[in-house]
Amino acid sequence: MEDAIRVTRADGQIAAAVDIGPRTATNLLQISAETVTLSAGAQGTTGTVCLDKAPVFNEVGSQIGELSDTSFAFVTGTVLTTEEAWDYTKLDAAQIALLDNGDFRIDYRTGKMLYCKDTAATTDTCNYKTRQTNIELTAAPTTLGSVKIEDGTTAANKADINDADTARTTATHVLATQPIDAAGAVLSTSALATSAKQLADDHNVTVSNMIPAVETGLATSAKQLADDHNVTVSNMIAPVETGLATSIKQLADGHGVAVADGADVTQGAKADDKNSATDTTAISIMAVLKQLSFSMQANAGNTEVMDDWDEDNRCKSNPIVGQAGVAANRGVADALTQRVAQARDLTVTNATGSGAIATTTAVSANWKLDHITIHLSAAPTTSQDLSISIDANDGAAYDTILLKQDLSASSATDIVYKNPLGDLILESGDEIAVAYTNTDGVTYGLRVVGEKI
Repeated sequence: MEDAIRVTRADGQIAAAVDIGPRTATNLLQISAETVTLSAGAQGTTGTVCLDKAPVFNEVGSQIGELSDTSFAFVTGTVLTTEEAWDYTKLDAAQIALLDNGDFRIDYRTGKMLYCKDTAATTDTCNYKTRQTNIELTAAPTTLGSVKIEDGTTAANKADINDADTARTTATHVLATQPIDAAGAVLSTSALATSAKQLADDHNVTVSNMIPAVETGLATSAKQLADDHNVTVSNMIAPVETGLATSIKQLADGHGVAVADGADVTQGAKADDKNSATDTTAISIMAVLKQLSFSMQANAGNTEVMDDWDEDNRCKSNPIVGQAGVAANRGVADALTQRVAQARDLTVTNATGSGAIATTTAVSANWKLDHITIHLSAAPTTSQDLSISIDANDGAAYDTILLKQDLSASSATDIVYKNPLGDLILESGDEIAVAYTNTDGVTYGLRVVGEKI
C-alpha cells in the first residue's frame, strides 16, 4: 500500500497498515511560502507545531509522502536543517528527546512537526503539496457561513461583503463585474452618452406620473393668483419685534414698568445682607451694593488721614523693624540708619587639573575683572612663565599681557592677581586668558572672578 498508515515494530518490520485513500491524488494543492512559527528561545529549544494543511504528499503528489520521498522543504532552512523519520512506536516526548540541534520530524498524515532549533530564530517558510478538497452543494436553499472570496493569484486579496452606502477605501477588495448582452458578449461602458447615442428626430418620449414642479424664486405677476381669489393663512406665529427701540415701539404715555421687591433674584431684595464673597458664590446685586457701602464707611477714617498728608504731615511708616522713622543725618550710623546691600552679578570661571593651564573665560557681557587666584599643590621647579592676558574682542592687536611670572623663581604655590589700578573694565567679547605650560605636572586650582556691569 502506497497511501497507508504504517505501524512498524522495533526490528523495522511492518506490523500493520491501513489504506487511507487513493494511490494517485487527482486534485493537488501546492502550498508555497507557508509561515511556520517556532517557540522563542536559543539553540536547542524544542517544541511541536502543525502545518496548516494535511496530509503532506510526496514530490510528484501521487501519495502521502515520507522522509525518502517528500514534497516538503523549508525555504530558508537555517533554523531546522535535518529531517528525521517519524517513529509511530514512540510518543512525541520520546521522539523530541532524540533530536539534535536542527533536527525535525514530520507526521505526513496529520502535518504535525516535532523540532529542536539550531538557531534562536522563531520563523521559517515552507513549501509542500497536499490534497485539495472540492465540495459540491446540491441541496437548496443552502446557507454558508464565513465564506471567503479570494484572488486565485494573491491570497491576501480577499473580497469584502458590505452593506450598501458604507464607506470604501482603496484597501477594500471588491468583485469586478462586467455587463453582458443576451449572447454573453461584454458591453462597452467606456463612454458617456453622446449625440450619436440619442434618439433619432421625430421620436417622442413620454414620462408620466411626474411630481409637480415646485415654484422657486421671488414672486412675479405670472405666479400670482387670478383676481378675486383670496388666500387665508391661519395659526401664524405672531411677529417678534426686533431692532432698536423707536417711538412707535414705546409704551404709551403714562405706562410705567415696575419690578416688585425680590421678584428678580439677580437684583435681589431690599432686605438682602451685605456679602463680601469674591468667588463663584451666587449673591444678588443688592448684597454687592451693601458691601461696597459698608467698606467705604469703614475706611472713611483712613482716607481722611491720607487726605491730610502734606509736607508737614507726612505718611508715618516704619521701614526698620522696631524703630519709629529713619535717621535724617549723614555720616553717623545709629539704629535709625537704613542699610543698603548692593546687588552684584558675579561671574566665576573655575579650572583644575595637573596638565597645562589653558583657560579662557566666556562671560559674553560687559564686565569688570575683580581678581584671579591660583593654588598649586607644589612649587614648580621648571622655569616657565605664568601668563594672564586680555583676549580682546576687537582682535589680536588689542590683546594685552596683564601678568607674566616665572613660578619656579619664586617657588610660589599661591598666586593672587588683582589689577593694581582698580577695576579692569571689559566690553562684551573681551575675555581673560590664563596659560601655564606646567611641565612639572603640579595639580592646580584656578578661579577667575568678575562682575557683570
